[in-house]
Amino acid sequence: MYLQAAVVFTFPVLALDYKTGVFQEIHWLKLLEYGPFYVLLALGIFRNNLFLKDRFFSAPHNISVIIPTLNEAGSISRCLTSLQNHSALKEVIIADGGSTDKTREIAVDGGARVVESQKGRGLQISTGAA
Repeated sequence: MYLQAAVVFTFPVLALDYKTGVFQEIHWLKLLEYGPFYVLLALGIFRNNLFLKDRFFSAPHNISVIIPTLNEAGSISRCLTSLQNHSALKEVIIADGGSTDKTREIAVDGGARVVESQKGRGLQISTGAA
C-alpha cells in the first residue's frame, strides 16, 4: 500500500525529464521513496519477534464455543470430544433448534450447556450468545 502512495516521488523526476528531455534520476529522492518501504518491510518481518509478541498481542484465555444443532445425535459426541483439552476453552454452548433425536441429552452428557432456540442458524447462534 505504501508503494502505491510512494509513486508521488516520481513526479519530480518526470518534471525534470519534461523540462530537459533527458531522464535523470534524483538519487536522494530514492531514499525518501524506498526508505520507509524497507522500514515497514523489516517491521513486518520482525513483528512476531519474541520481544514484540507479548507486548502487542496476547493469546485468548476464555473462549466460548456456540454450536447450532438440529438432529445431530450422530455427530455431536465426536464434535464435543474434539473440543476437549483446550486450555482456553471456557464453555461449550449447544444452541438446539428443536431436535427430535437425542442431541440435547448427548450434549449435556458431554459437558455442554444446552439452550433451546427456534430453527435457523443465525437465530440459534444469537440465542447461544445471549
